[in-house]
Amino acid sequence: MDLKELFDRARQGSVIPAELDAIVAQLNAGQRTDEYLALLIIGRAGHPGYRKSIDVFLLRDDDPQLVALALQILVGAWELLDDYRSVLLAALKGFKWDSEGYVRLQAISTAGECLRRQRDAEILQMVLDIYSDQTERNLIRGTAYSALGRSRGMNWNELPPVSQHRRPVEDIADPAVIDAVKRSLRN
Repeated sequence: MDLKELFDRARQGSVIPAELDAIVAQLNAGQRTDEYLALLIIGRAGHPGYRKSIDVFLLRDDDPQLVALALQILVGAWELLDDYRSVLLAALKGFKWDSEGYVRLQAISTAGECLRRQRDAEILQMVLDIYSDQTERNLIRGTAYSALGRSRGMNWNELPPVSQHRRPVEDIADPAVIDAVKRSLRN
């Protein structure tokens, strides 16, 4: 099975259920495969009916990139926040085994997308706290700022590009966005 070809077809929306089932069977059998690419295909061409094949990757503390992708698929793409809210909250706090912050960065970004769709004061407060924490890396704070902007309905083109997230967040953030977030938390 050529996963690269299937990924191209998944982007075009032309993967059939039998092909997805074959990928899932490979993963479940522990067959040697590119797990990241397999998850990308399932995430793009699949649906929440495949969630059991994805959520096992949330436990993969040996590969933070797989965990981050599984979180993005389940909570971001498939909109299963209610089912994975506790996982998102834990990921926002960070995991010791995620030394490079892959999972946490994805959790922050995914939180912003979730907050566009539904109000959740606890998640919003956590993202605001991350943004406000001066001890956080600029990349983390910049991602939190983008998530806050997304939560307020901003489009991606209205936010600083990721390449700017390495600069001090005070240089790229619009204070009006932060004020709006704080007001919404008071209401």
